[in-house]
Amino acid sequence: MNLGVSIGISLYISKLLFTLSTYAQWIAQGNFSLEPLKREKRWYECIEETYMLYESISNMAHQIQGIYAKLEETITSKTEALQKALFQIEEVNVTLAQRTKEAEGANQAKSDFLANMSHELRTPLNAILGFCEVLLMEDSFSEEHKEYLGYILKSARHLLELINDILDLSKVEAGKMEVSLEKIDLENLLQEMVSFFKEKAINRHIKIEISIEQGIDYVFADRRMLKQIFFNLLSNAFKVVDDYAQIGVEVYKISAQDTNEHNCSLCFSIWDTGPGISRQNQEKLFRPFTQLEESYTKKFEGTGLGLNLCKKLVELHGGKIWIESEEGKGARFSFTIPCKKEGNDGKDIDSR
Repeated sequence: MNLGVSIGISLYISKLLFTLSTYAQWIAQGNFSLEPLKREKRWYECIEETYMLYESISNMAHQIQGIYAKLEETITSKTEALQKALFQIEEVNVTLAQRTKEAEGANQAKSDFLANMSHELRTPLNAILGFCEVLLMEDSFSEEHKEYLGYILKSARHLLELINDILDLSKVEAGKMEVSLEKIDLENLLQEMVSFFKEKAINRHIKIEISIEQGIDYVFADRRMLKQIFFNLLSNAFKVVDDYAQIGVEVYKISAQDTNEHNCSLCFSIWDTGPGISRQNQEKLFRPFTQLEESYTKKFEGTGLGLNLCKKLVELHGGKIWIESEEGKGARFSFTIPCKKEGNDGKDIDSR
């Protein structure tokens, strides 16, 4: 008799526990309805322990349901805020794209205008330069008048230099300047460039050194652009150095590990023993129409375009340009040009 009662009670308790276990699984799945459990409430009340377990699970279900509702409310609120933010970002992006397109159009129009106007300005300016040079050869003018003509000639040359830089710069920005690669003998090119400054070097007792790494004979580049880069960099060097100073040109090969861009590149360095440039001023050097500190600008005349033009011409070749300098220790301007370019036959061309 007692055994039968015990078995009955065990089965009864097992059934209640199984029901509670099943309901706990429903809660885990997000079903918080207490109706199935309430229908069995009277059976749990028969035993104090099962009733306490019933109450605990019921309270837990209520709490979880409340937390779940708050969580859903928070998610909904955050989702709406995120959608609103995304919509605002999309509006800003559309506006920004429109403004960028307008700015690019205005910049293109500016470059086209400068390219066209520079041609119109150079024609009369060349006439002024020519007549000034002719008048300076006349013996009928006094020294004072010749001095005035010299001022006119110097100012006209300076203006022509500025116009030429603007013309080249506007061509690059307008995409009208194309790179025409050809095989250039480095030794002949450098000797030609140095010859442009031979008179200045002799008059001011400035020593010019040329150093080309053994095995480097030529480079594939645009001859006119390369000469423009060398001319601008050498002109800057002559502007800043004192008499009896030194200026040098070096050419050497650097590996792909140094450039991270090409199989190899040729590095061209123009160095001088001038006053050097502070780190603060170095950051301004390659910006167009940017002058350095007032004391530096007054001493060394310039247009503020030469280095920016050099940068763009170097980049058209797929290279880069930079400066290394300390105040009082001179400066070194270096730029790279890939020593391998695609030839007409589709094969790589080396510099050797």
